[in-house]
Parts: sequence; C-alpha cells; structure tokens
Amino acid sequence: MSSTSVSECANCGAEATLQCAGCREAPEYQPGDAGGVYYCGRDCQKKHWPSHKPRYTAMRGRKKLLRAALVLKAAFLSYRQMVFDIQLTTIEVRAGTLHLHQILRAPTTLHKPGPFPDHLTTNAEHREAALTVNQRTLAMALLGPLTRKLLAGCRSAGGIEG
Repeated sequence: MSSTSVSECANCGAEATLQCAGCREAPEYQPGDAGGVYYCGRDCQKKHWPSHKPRYTAMRGRKKLLRAALVLKAAFLSYRQMVFDIQLTTIEVRAGTLHLHQILRAPTTLHKPGPFPDHLTTNAEHREAALTVNQRTLAMALLGPLTRKLLAGCRSAGGIEG
C-alpha cells in the first residue's frame, strides 16, 4: 500500500489514505474503470482481500500488459530505426494528412536497408508513422516470440478486463 489522497476505505467506509499498490496507476480501458482502492489500514486491507483479489489481479494484468506493449513498441521502433528499407525523400503534412515520398523501385530490385533518415523530420509522431508504415507482417514475425516471453504466465485478455 502507498499513501495518496484521502478517500473512503473499501472495507469499512472510514477515511482512508492508503491505496492498494497493485491497483495504483493501472491503465484505464474505459474512463474511471481503473480507479484506486483505498484502505484505512492493513487490517481492513486484509479483511477486504477476498473481495478485492479479482480486481487486484485484473489491474496487475493491465499494468503488465502496458509494460509489455511499451517494451515491444520500443524494440520495434529501434529495429526499424536501424534497418530501414524505404528510400524516403521527404515527409510532409498536407491538409492534415502525412505524406511519405520515396524513390520508387521495381519489386525485384534489391535495396540494402540502412538507418532511418532522421534529417527528414523532427516530429516524433511522423517518425513513428514512417517507421511503421506497412510493417504488420514484420512486426508479427519479430515481436511474436518476444511477446510470448513478456506475457508468459499472464491469463488471456479476458482475464485482464477488470
């Protein structure tokens, strides 16, 4: 448990400042669905545990899933940053749409991948879009095994609903 703002004890209804650490900062799937659970002390937390355990398990699952997603995204973007196979010439936004201009080549023409051309944009979202465009199959192939390792021991997505 950790101290935060004053709330109501989930067990007895008294004023509470201690929040369940396992539930704290769990990502929301719907607005307000991951609100913290507070206790006035350890005794109330222990008494409330049988009722709270399913929610606790779900919130911890959400946190683990979010951490895995952040690691997977960083790994994929790092890989694409170093092994970029599109010959981009410009990146621009026109009428709210991101346009990636490239040197067209025949599908049979080999092009040696190299680092992403960082000089084309300073916008992080534009860079991510360029790095990930049309890369679904590559992402599945590269990240599938890592995903299974990161989420080993997790229940199915149904168990992370909360």
